[in-house]
Amino acid sequence: VDNQKIRFGTGNDLQIYHSGTNNFVDSVNNHDLILRAGTANAFVQGSNVFIGNEGGSKKYIDAHENGAVELFFNNNKKFNTTNDGGTLTGNLFVSEALQLNDNKKIEVGNSADLEIYHNGTDTFIDENTGNLAIRTTSATHISLKTNNENAIFCGANGAVQLYHNNIEKFVTDSSGSVITGRLAFNNTGSSIQLADNQKATFGNGQDLQIFHNGSNSFIKHDGTGALWVYADDFNIGSPDGTQKYFNAVKSGSVELYFNNNKKFQTTSGGISVSGDISV
Repeated sequence: VDNQKIRFGTGNDLQIYHSGTNNFVDSVNNHDLILRAGTANAFVQGSNVFIGNEGGSKKYIDAHENGAVELFFNNNKKFNTTNDGGTLTGNLFVSEALQLNDNKKIEVGNSADLEIYHNGTDTFIDENTGNLAIRTTSATHISLKTNNENAIFCGANGAVQLYHNNIEKFVTDSSGSVITGRLAFNNTGSSIQLADNQKATFGNGQDLQIFHNGSNSFIKHDGTGALWVYADDFNIGSPDGTQKYFNAVKSGSVELYFNNNKKFQTTSGGISVSGDISV
């Protein structure tokens, strides 16, 4: 009858009974309850299966027919199965490896805003909303390598370095940046733009300077040696190129112009003047 128990053990350590509402298998006196089936299978069957503490006040496992299986820690639900897979509450610590098949993604954000996955050939980090920020608060640097060769190196409170074939080609410093090699502009209309009084300098002692001061443009040589300009055909003219001021040709003449009309020219025999000479 209800609440009448079948008892096992000298101290009635195992008790089986029906309370009138529920069925119970009680292991008492601090003894473990072990269910064994040898080489066969062991089943616990019911529309709802609950495993908890002796008084029923704390849950360990709660399983529902046609519904979720829930796992608890200190009576707080930490994992439950869903129609799509499962839901984890809290942190997940993995001691070995987290393995996903090809094209299976780690999705972060309410709308899968960040996705990490491998498609069988390549690996992707996709940011679908906002910006992708890679940050470190304690490490000394962030580096990107390909096949164990340096590609990008970002140092805390220091330089950013860019590499080609594991050789540094561009680095920032406290004054600006340093390029090793050439700087090429391949697109039509590309240019180097410097603000007023910002100079393009050449030589260890900034011996040659090219700049605009807001009113005038300057090519300034102020250092070792002389200023040389080399050309087979050297011209000085108007900004739109429609008028010549000066022209010098290799193995040929030197010409001076007035209002785009040639007035003076050197020749093999001396000089040629067009117009009057005022002394």
